[in-house]
Amino acid sequence: NKHKIYFKSINKDRSTSLSRLSFTLFLLSSYFTSYTLLAFHEHSLITTVSILTFLALALIILLTNLGHELGHNSMTGKTKLNTLLFKVVFDSAGIDSYLWRHTHNLIHHPAPNIPGYDWDIRGNNLLRMGPHEPHQKPILFLYQFH
Repeated sequence: NKHKIYFKSINKDRSTSLSRLSFTLFLLSSYFTSYTLLAFHEHSLITTVSILTFLALALIILLTNLGHELGHNSMTGKTKLNTLLFKVVFDSAGIDSYLWRHTHNLIHHPAPNIPGYDWDIRGNNLLRMGPHEPHQKPILFLYQFH
């Protein structure tokens, strides 16, 4: 409710903006262009690795930006469309949309970026998410799933 009041006070709609739509279209076109280049054209090893890197970065940014906005029902003005697109984007990428929404909204947002409370910044033996997280040996990541 506070969000609606804020956006109304600055005369903006929280769900639609030309810059957000442009950025999303740029990411989608980058992803599909990279994918098409890899699928239908032969390249040298260095070019292939470069395109794969660009493809992976486009996908990661797309999932974290588009997926995040859809998960908060703030990409379009239509909740059902946001929910449908959110499920398609996350589930097709192999990420459980229900689990992500649950953990993000119920575990991350009550204590965002607070060490010891926010699971999104908790150490995972692969990435160190904050300056107060302990350094881990990367090999421990392999034994985490026993």
